[in-house]
Amino acid sequence: MSPPPEDLPGDSTGPPDRQTLRLLERQLTTDSLVADTRFNPDAYEPRLLTVALAMEQYPDTVTAAKVDIRWFTTGDFSIHYIETQGDNTHWECRWDRHPNTHNTRLHFHEPPAGADISDLDLASLHPLDVYSTVFDAIEQRIESIWWLIFPSELKRSRLAPNYKNSGRSTDAIGSRDPTLRNASNWNVRSSHAPHAGSLSR
Repeated sequence: MSPPPEDLPGDSTGPPDRQTLRLLERQLTTDSLVADTRFNPDAYEPRLLTVALAMEQYPDTVTAAKVDIRWFTTGDFSIHYIETQGDNTHWECRWDRHPNTHNTRLHFHEPPAGADISDLDLASLHPLDVYSTVFDAIEQRIESIWWLIFPSELKRSRLAPNYKNSGRSTDAIGSRDPTLRNASNWNVRSSHAPHAGSLSR
């Protein structure tokens, strides 16, 4: 996978949007998928928001999962989901908005390695709407892992992960391609998404 926009030479994404990073951090602390959040290099001048996901939501085949969020004053962003498997391999993807030579400004680095890139169309670029889209997709990813391991038990709802009660709507188990390779499968909005209100709230 190519580097995120802030790490590219000569990028024109602009300076970090600290207000938006703090807004997202406040929202993420209320999400049942989240175990911890951390600003880098610090909370006073954040450039990166790292989100550790709650491992009790995953089967034992996954040993770690995190989301790295960069947001810029230009409205550009990079949201990188990284999942570590038991054999120390990674399953990852990234939602990007930044100037580039390979795709439209808004694009998606597809799983499992992020090497394939496709154009992306989002109904709203408000930070809370983008957050909702990404975390709905992560829920679908977790669902697909459980589905691949325990398909018959999940059909009987015996091993449904805890996020089923998180308040964020998800599609029926098995209703999407379990590999989630198609970027359009990730372009979803939850009916329980946070209201796209003012950043000053």
